[in-house]
Formats: sequence, structure tokens, C-alpha cells
Amino acid sequence: MRGNERKKYCKSITPAWDDGKLILELYKAARRLTKTNGVEFHVDHIVPINHPYVCGLHCLDNLRIQLGLDNIHKSNNHWPDMWEINHSLNLDNTLPHQLSLPI
Repeated sequence: MRGNERKKYCKSITPAWDDGKLILELYKAARRLTKTNGVEFHVDHIVPINHPYVCGLHCLDNLRIQLGLDNIHKSNNHWPDMWEINHSLNLDNTLPHQLSLPI
């Protein structure tokens, strides 16, 4: 998901109580860091906004500035308190509600 499609999606998952001005300032700060340091910085969604098991919000509490390479490496495959899934299991035909997750 890129460009305008991503912007529309982020707008749809931004709660009404969040201050969009502060989010905009965070994106501006990431651009300033990129220009100042010559290394790309991204605004990262801590809890992914596009994942089969979770959907984070587009709000200030779920955003942070991160080195671009670290954000690309993280992709949408990790979030705080993420459970460990045994990768030896065949999950291809398992729906999220069918997984037995530790509590």
C-alpha cells in the first residue's frame, strides 16, 4: 500500500481524539532528521497497521521516528508484546481465531 491509498487508509484508522497536527509534526521531524544526518528516517507504526493478526491505530501513541533501514527490516512482522509463533507449525490454512495463543 503506497501513496494516496496509504494516506486514505491511515486517515480511516486515525481516532477522532488524536491530534493530527502533532502527527504532522512527527513526519516533519523525520524529514528534518533525514536532511540533517544524510540517513533516511521513517515514521514507524509501532503496532503494524496492516497485519493479519493485529491492526494498530494511526495515532501519536502508536508512532515513533526510526531509522529507515530498521523500519524496513522490522516490516510489519514485529510489535511490542508479540507472541512467539512456532514456525514449525503449518499455519497456511489456520485462521487467526483458530490459533492457540499463550495468555
